[in-house]
Amino acid sequence: MRLRHFWLIFLLALSIRATSQQPDVSSGPATPAAKGAPTQADDDKVYLIGGDVTKPKLLHGPPAKFSEAARHAKFSGVVEVYLIVDKNGDPKHIRVVRGVGMGLDEEAVDAVRQYKFAPATRNGQPVSVGLYVDVGFQMLPG
Repeated sequence: MRLRHFWLIFLLALSIRATSQQPDVSSGPATPAAKGAPTQADDDKVYLIGGDVTKPKLLHGPPAKFSEAARHAKFSGVVEVYLIVDKNGDPKHIRVVRGVGMGLDEEAVDAVRQYKFAPATRNGQPVSVGLYVDVGFQMLPG
């Protein structure tokens, strides 16, 4: 019986923690804009890829460099990075989602910061989109 109570309390605590960490989302501008007129909220909107939103195309993506620690340890791995590709095709708000350590997380962010994209489009107009990128680190034999 005590074990059952423990799990109920544990699940309740997780539920409270998850709801308390929800981001604060504002409803946009207080005054309505003229119909069809772009608003500041439209400029800041980040779209999901799919439907009428095309994905951005990588134009320039330099390879990530190995950190000295990873090179000496002959360590390999994949760093998952989230970024927003803005209307100009530039990466913004870059953050590591799943890192591997050994200095490779920082090297992945440095490489992604140098990427250049053809921007995503919606109805023929460039828009900002969120994107996940896997940055692979593989030691070549020899």
